[in-house]
Order: sequence, then structure tokens, then C-alpha cells
Amino acid sequence: MKKLMTIAALFTSLVSFASCEKMEIITVADLPAKSQTFLKTHFDGVGVVSVVKEIDGLEKDYKVILENGFSLDFTRSGDWDEVDGRNTVLPDSVLALLPAGIESTVNQFYPDHFIVKVSRDRTGLDKGYDVKLNGGIELEFNDSGVLVELDD
Repeated sequence: MKKLMTIAALFTSLVSFASCEKMEIITVADLPAKSQTFLKTHFDGVGVVSVVKEIDGLEKDYKVILENGFSLDFTRSGDWDEVDGRNTVLPDSVLALLPAGIESTVNQFYPDHFIVKVSRDRTGLDKGYDVKLNGGIELEFNDSGVLVELDD
């Protein structure tokens, strides 16, 4: 089962990278220091399946696939951009990085659900967080953690 999950993660990664202008397989040591610290802090002991540097024009990002099936995206400077547990609850240490309003809103209005994916939007007028719960519910929060949109 673990082998099948690893193969599926690699396949998904390769398909999603097909549209990039250039991609390069690198090692964890080649990631920015912030990304390495994030991995050690929140996923210590979890093996890394692949690390890919994506270069699309002037943009450079990093994608990391872990043995537990999690997919992590980092910006060029190493800040986390997305953590996708693929229907597995995110670690408490990752949830602690979010504004308090996000977790309290989920706990209050969706007590039987948990956060399986979070991504940050740092550009434009819609800066904030996109959150996906198990069961497919998607919530959008502003930078302060206030719910601004619901898509269930």
C-alpha cells in the first residue's frame, strides 16, 4: 500500500509539473533554509519522496512530496505556500501557523470535519488563506482569519 501511495504521488507530481517551463529534481539540502526548517519542524522523521524546483519565467517555486502522501509547496524564498494532506488531517504544528480565527471557525461550524489542505494567497486584493476540509468543503479566509467565502 505504501509503495502504491508513493507511485501515485510521483505520478501526480509529474503530471502537475508538465506545464512548467523548466523543472529540476533537487535534494532537500538544495531547498532554501526556511523550507528545510519547515520540513524539520512539522514533518520530522517523515521521508521525502521527491523535491522539484520549478522555474516558470521569473518565478521559482519548490514542490516536495513526502512518504506519508503530503504535498508541500514553497516560494522562492522558502516560505510555505501550500500544505496538502490529501484527505489526512494536517499536523497541529502547521495549523498553529494560521490565524486563530480559521481553526476556531472550523471547530465552531464544522465540528465533525478537519483541515486537510491549506494554501496562502499573497498577491492581489484577495490575500488570505484557502482551506479545504475533509468531505470537500472549501473555505476562504482573509489575512486576519475571517471567513469571506464558502464553497461546499
